[in-house]
Amino acid sequence: RLRKNDVVDILSAGSRDLNPDEMRESMESTLRELGPMIPSSADQELRICHKSVLEFLSSYERCSAAMKTIVEGWNRDMPDQQVPGPESFILNLTKENGALALACMHLVRRKFDDNLVSVAHHLEKSSGSLHYACQHWFEHLEATGDVRNPGLRSFADAMRVAYRPLHRYAREMIRSSNEAEDLIKHIHLSAEFAGQCMGQGEHSTLF
Repeated sequence: RLRKNDVVDILSAGSRDLNPDEMRESMESTLRELGPMIPSSADQELRICHKSVLEFLSSYERCSAAMKTIVEGWNRDMPDQQVPGPESFILNLTKENGALALACMHLVRRKFDDNLVSVAHHLEKSSGSLHYACQHWFEHLEATGDVRNPGLRSFADAMRVAYRPLHRYAREMIRSSNEAEDLIKHIHLSAEFAGQCMGQGEHSTLF
């Protein structure tokens, strides 16, 4: 599970419009409204309260029917206001997964484009967001159904393998700088290549 700060870290890495503070404020506002469905624990981990909520949000048909009824009610109650159509309130899972995959690559490129000490600091202080980005970005890309470059799967596997020793032994890896530098360079170049591949396709318009 991700914490609030991890989500802000990933999403702000790929956003052109919001900086981390604005992203955090926007997220806090959204989570306050969604508190009954997405409560946060004492350690700030985000959880969906029941699987049925996720199943509903993931179903275009069910969300469409519900939002159509709600929007029709708004139009009756507020005839003088311009209410967007139901589609404006429905998650586009393909688009959101593509955006998240690319945001993960932005985050990895940014945090691994630095010296050994800084990278070790990022690994220790931001391990939740970095771990998620390195380990799960390809799952989001696969969920779009649009993996145009088959080599990206190999890069995803290689990135996971290179990340594990850095994540587990960040402080010790600094002492064997040659190995650490090679792993960091490998992860950075893999993220750069993956980001370029995704940026050439449909997902390039998401940021």
